[in-house]
Amino acid sequence: MVESKNRIIIVFVLFILVVFLVQIKMYIGETHATLYKRLEESAVKNMHEVALNIDQNLKNQIENNLFDSFKDNRDMRREFEKDLSLFVTSKVQYIYLIYKDEKNRFRFLADGSTQDKARFNQKLDVNEAYLNIYKTKHELSLTQNSLEKLAITYIHPVLRNDTVEALLVFDFSSTLTSDLKMILEPIEALFRVIYILIGLFIFIAAVQAFYYYQIRKKSFIDILTQTYNRQYLRYLWNKIDMNQYHILMVDFDHFKKINDNYGHSVGDNVLYEGAQIMQSKLRKDDKIFRYGGEEFLILIKKESVSVTEHIANRIRLSIENYIFLKDDIKINLTISIGLNIKPNESKNINEAIKIADMMLYRAKANGRNCIISNYNNTQVSIEDKHTMGETIDNVKAAIEEDRIRCYFHSIVDFNNTIYKYEALVRYVKEDGTLVYPNHFLADIMYTSVYTDLCKRIIDICIDTVQKRKIVISINFSINDLLDENLMNYFISQLEDLGDDSSLISIEILEDQELLNINMLKNVIDRFKTYGVKFAIDDFGSGYANFNYLAELNIDYIKIDGSLIQNVLESQNTKHIIMSIIKLAQKMNMKTIAEFVSSEEIYEEISALGVDYMQGYYISKPKLFGEA
Repeated sequence: MVESKNRIIIVFVLFILVVFLVQIKMYIGETHATLYKRLEESAVKNMHEVALNIDQNLKNQIENNLFDSFKDNRDMRREFEKDLSLFVTSKVQYIYLIYKDEKNRFRFLADGSTQDKARFNQKLDVNEAYLNIYKTKHELSLTQNSLEKLAITYIHPVLRNDTVEALLVFDFSSTLTSDLKMILEPIEALFRVIYILIGLFIFIAAVQAFYYYQIRKKSFIDILTQTYNRQYLRYLWNKIDMNQYHILMVDFDHFKKINDNYGHSVGDNVLYEGAQIMQSKLRKDDKIFRYGGEEFLILIKKESVSVTEHIANRIRLSIENYIFLKDDIKINLTISIGLNIKPNESKNINEAIKIADMMLYRAKANGRNCIISNYNNTQVSIEDKHTMGETIDNVKAAIEEDRIRCYFHSIVDFNNTIYKYEALVRYVKEDGTLVYPNHFLADIMYTSVYTDLCKRIIDICIDTVQKRKIVISINFSINDLLDENLMNYFISQLEDLGDDSSLISIEILEDQELLNINMLKNVIDRFKTYGVKFAIDDFGSGYANFNYLAELNIDYIKIDGSLIQNVLESQNTKHIIMSIIKLAQKMNMKTIAEFVSSEEIYEEISALGVDYMQGYYISKPKLFGEA
């Protein structure tokens, strides 16, 4: 911190110095120009006053035409030239009187110069400016400014009867500019040296700064995994606004076995590849740190809990589905993730990390290869931890022992004819007790047991379709549909169904925010090639939005049960349902009303024009073969 302040002070002082020197340089340049201008003005003023005196004397002494007077009276001309020579100095070396003949050529009338004296009526070559004076009748000064000297030709018109009769010309030159140049040149040379030194200093400082930040950057990067290290995390310790992030603690499951079985070189390679996979699943503003050993800490820029959960699950699935290769060795790995979605409630980042670490401990205690967050509680109790662990073990055992059951809830049309069935999962305990999904799904979510359960549900539904030739609808979350491994398994089962694959329907559970609608659209389009139909479940609640209807190839809208249950009490709810039905009709979609729990609701919903209904008033979910 002190080094940073010192660098800022040095840069500031250097900036002030450069500005000061530039100001001095500009001032010297302006002074140079001002001196030139004042010298010119002074010279012109003096010549103007002299010219007025000479002009007046001419008019007083010579009343007739100047040319005739000087031609006829040589003594008068010599006397006038003698008077002109009195004004010749080291600076004004030439003073002469000229006139314009009938052919617009200029000739000498008198020359007061002491050197290179011109003869009477001798021709003089001049520029157009001389002729213009005969028109304007105004004096004129022609300046030639160089670094060596200042040269001014001052021309004064001699008027008689408001007509230009002759021109009185002064040639002024001064070497004062050369003197100024000699005075200023060492100063300007000094400035050039100073500028070169400053430029060199800035270049050296820039190079040093570049290397400093390169070295600093390298010191913040973990050599093995090329992610940030704990040193950089400490650097950010007081800079991170915990209101802006969620925290993930990630641990590679059973990583010690890789080092023990294959050696540390293989383990290092696995860690590097795993870190790169995780990095590739993050966004620009997310940050990943190697926290120690095979543990990583990830800061997820906060948008919503569902976005963070989706990113965490995307990381988990990517590692699970990746095959690590090293010298013909194939290694499959999983990771456990602890998620703190309330870091802002902690005293500091250290406390927030501890909570994420507690969630990670909970994930590892509950079977690993899962994500545990503090969505509902910031503390983890031993009792809660054991309960969740038992749930995972129970579901895993139920899958292995074929105690998973699908109950089928019928969906009927307005004639009470069964159109299709919705599959609802249960599992049977060893004592025969039936366990409903609300008692176990949340605990196994994001674990490998959950994936195994989904595959078992698919198997049961496919087998039922093959045997009974009925339409069955299966519920999948957005995360499920984006799980490439799970969907590939589902597709392989559909291919075994052949033409009967069109009897499968999928209901999209909108319990999570959709991050990439194009990914989901691709999944739907893939299943559509097998004739599978799609429904949006619980439309009118949660994350449901009309953008889904516009972008996705949907066949059914399943109206949320809370709207259906409230249709008799609320006129506004009734209008909402009517609007959904009309929208579906215009978009060539069918509507399904769930939670039809009474005859009154049944009659009301039928009157509104819904296509299909489902609920306990119509039938209860049952196993096939039951009465």
